[in-house]
Amino acid sequence: VWRQVGRQATVNSFEEHGESMEDAVPWLEDHCVTWYEEERFQCVHAGIRKEPISENDFHTLVHDRKSVKENIYHGKLTITGHIALEMPVWFQGNQQSKVLEYDRTYPLPEYGVICVDTGCGKGGLLSAMVIEDDQFQMIYE
Repeated sequence: VWRQVGRQATVNSFEEHGESMEDAVPWLEDHCVTWYEEERFQCVHAGIRKEPISENDFHTLVHDRKSVKENIYHGKLTITGHIALEMPVWFQGNQQSKVLEYDRTYPLPEYGVICVDTGCGKGGLLSAMVIEDDQFQMIYE
């Protein structure tokens, strides 16, 4: 998959700057996390299957698609990406979902998955979620 999504561009960039990809590994390990958690919500790149979030393996957090595709996670609200959708969607975990309109204020849910990936790398919009107090808005560029 890495080859299909820009591997050569990454390799070329390292070479152009006279750097070794292997030398970057310690920096990445020190500065990158596989998940982020607040009291009201948590964030992962791809998916979640278990609570607490620390019980999920690396593959689930970085590559999983089931949280969105199967819509069965009903735990603590998790913000995710990884699967490009036309619009941001709240997957409620009970086979129900809600498309989230831009520039509209919503109450922050307590459970489920909100996928904010709208395919900016493939010609779609760059979407962001702005959370303030107990409310949020989806915005785009």
